[in-house]
Amino acid sequence: MSAASSPKSSPRPSAEISVSAPAVSPGRDDRPLSLTEFSSLLSACFPGNPPPKPNSFLIAVSGGPDSLALLRLAALSQNPNWCFAAATVDHGLRPEAACEARYVAKLCRAWAIPHQTLSWTGWDGTGNLQAEARAARYRLLTSHAEEIGASAVIVAHHRQDQRETHCLAKARGHQGARLAGMRAARDLAPGVKLLRPFLSIDPARLAALLRKEGIEAVADPSNQDRRFARVALREDLARYDVEQLAEIDQAIVRACEQRREEMGRLAAVIAWLDAAGALVFEVSGRVRLDCDAFETGEREVRRALLSRLLTAAGGAPEAPDRDKVTRLERALDGCEVAFVRTLGGARVSFTPGPGTRKGTLVFEREFGRKGPPSVRVSNGLRRYLFDERFDIVLSDEEAEEAGWILPLGALGRGNLHDKTLPCLVDRSGALIAAHPLLADKLERPSFSNAFSRLAWRFGADLHADAQR
Repeated sequence: MSAASSPKSSPRPSAEISVSAPAVSPGRDDRPLSLTEFSSLLSACFPGNPPPKPNSFLIAVSGGPDSLALLRLAALSQNPNWCFAAATVDHGLRPEAACEARYVAKLCRAWAIPHQTLSWTGWDGTGNLQAEARAARYRLLTSHAEEIGASAVIVAHHRQDQRETHCLAKARGHQGARLAGMRAARDLAPGVKLLRPFLSIDPARLAALLRKEGIEAVADPSNQDRRFARVALREDLARYDVEQLAEIDQAIVRACEQRREEMGRLAAVIAWLDAAGALVFEVSGRVRLDCDAFETGEREVRRALLSRLLTAAGGAPEAPDRDKVTRLERALDGCEVAFVRTLGGARVSFTPGPGTRKGTLVFEREFGRKGPPSVRVSNGLRRYLFDERFDIVLSDEEAEEAGWILPLGALGRGNLHDKTLPCLVDRSGALIAAHPLLADKLERPSFSNAFSRLAWRFGADLHADAQR
């Protein structure tokens, strides 16, 4: 038996690490998840759109029982078209985290899986810690996946995580499709997906696999901290009986079906707009929408369309408030005079058309008071995402000189639109290169590689539900 398949060869956690010992839940399915099931679950994340062969996956591994079960199944996989690597994110928030990352690295060496520890040092002590850490975790994992050529990041979210997500959304007052929870597959970046193959699997089955294989998992004390809403809810759900949990599962299924129907209608309208040439994404980061075509759709579809356009053009991490989008949609209804609105970091301008034509809506980035955030250039890194809108890949020469990627407006230059476009400055703040549309104006070279991400972000996850 090879090291990758022998439980006796698995390293043990060091004394500094707290060990997790998941209990068996009476009445719950606690059969160890099999390799055959794992292969089927992972393949099912690509319905109607199978992954290219061969395919490389990056596994996110914290060292907890769920992610270690995922890692173990990947190590046992015999699929010749699948290649796995692993990464552990050290958020720098607990001294034990570094030891836990080293433990995962030891397991990966024993099981012949490449591993990398990714460190986050960006929290300034303000804001929602869990939300900030989650966003940073996915940024680091996505960047590493791009670096190693992985087409997907795999995480071990399971059925209980899905129930918690549903219940938390319900507690916030969400309804309908917004109660559908997490998708089994969603877009992280162009060419990189996030996969959750275990959403239909009870965590007891993952814990049972570790017991069978003789593998010890680490315990994160934050998972016992009831100050976090998800932790408190998890403890409450642990007291639910099988029938109560089944009711939650059925509610999730209904919400997923509603989301699938809504996304299908939206996808059909977008396809029609695209075919009619009524929706145009410019390399400058502007988006133009023909209002005659826009007003043919039903209101809910129009609002969903507006939300996606605002999110993409505005560079916002999340979609704008639904009530504000509704007010904007109503303001556009029957509008015949020019106007400008701002929402979610985007500037929306309406220009009436000649004769009987309604006119054109233009969506673009608003500079605001501070402007788009600057990005520090790090030694050894070439690929950067600026303001969620532009993918920038620096040449060796650019990376050697560069200090920051920042908006032109940070230098006190540019008109309303130009000032939101990215520029490259050296460590002293001197301009080195600029977005291709600025290069001639500034008499500086253009970026070697700079691509607008707006069209991709606008269409992200559009077909994820329709395929399932």
